[in-house]
Amino acid sequence: MRLMSVSAAQADAFYAEALREQVVWTVRDVGGFPAPPGDDGRRAQPFWSLRSRVEQVVRSVGAYSGCSRSRSISWSGGEDGSLALSEMGSLSA
Repeated sequence: MRLMSVSAAQADAFYAEALREQVVWTVRDVGGFPAPPGDDGRRAQPFWSLRSRVEQVVRSVGAYSGCSRSRSISWSGGEDGSLALSEMGSLSA
């Protein structure tokens, strides 16, 4: 039996779902793609593997309450799990 951390299990689910669906989801508001700064001040754009997941976050996390639209982006993940995000500009994923 293989044990893994919660974050590893979530990452496995993300990649499996994104590969199956061939899209990832993010949020958009009137200003574009919101990317809250992390503890180190760097901004990172969050992604979810299913539309239902992003919609739940918008409903339950105050930082995303102004986001009225979920947005799908075609998955073009590399073998290393990287995500091609040319339409997202200079944000980190």
